[in-house]
Amino acid sequence: GYAAELTGDLRLRVDGFYQQYDDLIGFRATQTGPTDFAFQAANLGDAIGHGGEVEIVWTPEPDWGDRQSQLKAWYGYHHLAVDDQVED
Repeated sequence: GYAAELTGDLRLRVDGFYQQYDDLIGFRATQTGPTDFAFQAANLGDAIGHGGEVEIVWTPEPDWGDRQSQLKAWYGYHHLAVDDQVED
């Protein structure tokens, strides 16, 4: 990842990742009624995931108020391709 202090009161963090799974176990949902579902653990096979996160934090000057304040914005993305979606 990457982290930087852009100004004295503004910080940025950027992370990226890649994951590879063998014999991934997950849960499959089966509808058993109009509003009811049953969940069963199942072997989903192999999977590949990738994604990233971005965070920006603004910390105003200490004399801005009685307390130290922060404003944070964060975004994350994760894509997971399971079994037949995975290219060998």
